[in-house]
Amino acid sequence: MINIKLIKKFKKKEKSIKTPKAKKWSQKKGNRLVGIGFLALLVFSIIGALRANLMASQVINLNQSVTTLQGTTSKKEAVNLINYPNLAYYAESFVKNYINYSKTANENKENERLDSLSKFVYFDVSMLKEDVPNEFTRTLKSVEMVDVKEVKECLLVSLLVTIETKVKAEVQSETKQIVLPIQAKNGLYSLVSVPYFLAVDLPLGKTTALESTKNTVEIDTSDKKAIQKFLALFFEKYASGNQKELLLMMKSPVITTGQEVVKTIEPSSIKYFKTNSNTNQGLQVTVTFENKETKISHQENFTLWIRQTDNSYFIEQFKNYFTEDEG
Repeated sequence: MINIKLIKKFKKKEKSIKTPKAKKWSQKKGNRLVGIGFLALLVFSIIGALRANLMASQVINLNQSVTTLQGTTSKKEAVNLINYPNLAYYAESFVKNYINYSKTANENKENERLDSLSKFVYFDVSMLKEDVPNEFTRTLKSVEMVDVKEVKECLLVSLLVTIETKVKAEVQSETKQIVLPIQAKNGLYSLVSVPYFLAVDLPLGKTTALESTKNTVEIDTSDKKAIQKFLALFFEKYASGNQKELLLMMKSPVITTGQEVVKTIEPSSIKYFKTNSNTNQGLQVTVTFENKETKISHQENFTLWIRQTDNSYFIEQFKNYFTEDEG
């Protein structure tokens, strides 16, 4: 007989599964979460707006900087657009028409002169009319543009002029500075006010003269004679301006007009000095030249760096003044 108790003992017991319960939220907690979310969204919106404004401000500043830079560049370009050769031609042409003047007892070319000047000026040309005596002649001997000063209203163009004035039999010559107030636009020039004259301001300065060397050295008598012979030959070719022959005697030929001859080379004027090279000998010499046509003579100073060759010398460096500085 089956033992019912034993069967019950081994019979598995089923575990009961608990049903999950939905978590309940109170109305207060829900409102709090919605408020936090809205606040976060508002903060992010404000940050985004600030970043957008900052970027817009940076773009505006960048555009302003570019505009300013472009304006500055345009101004510089406008300054650089001044064609100085053309300006010089315009100014010198005006000065020639303005200065050259002739009036005799039988002829007065004032109206003809004013008609010519009217092409240059942008004001009443009668302001350039001059009251001069009879038998008057004024001639422009030389003119050169020496300065251009930019002011707010115009360009102040300065020219150095030499003028010869003749009244009857009396002749006078003077050099002075004439200043032309000129406006430039699109490569065209106009005189906008009457010209005026200034005294010539010579840019004189004080400095030390380039004198012959004080650090002289002695060389052998035989070398002195050989060098003096070479110098006599070289300066003969130098004065004649013979480039082909100078190429055989110096590294960088200096070509003269060929209108002079050597008058004297005083041996006592030759001074020798040490150089940075063991193969080169430095020397300074004064040479007197004479013009072939006028027979007028003058002196020039020279510094040479020479090296000895098989049967003569060769000039490695040559300068038309006294110095000991190589290069």
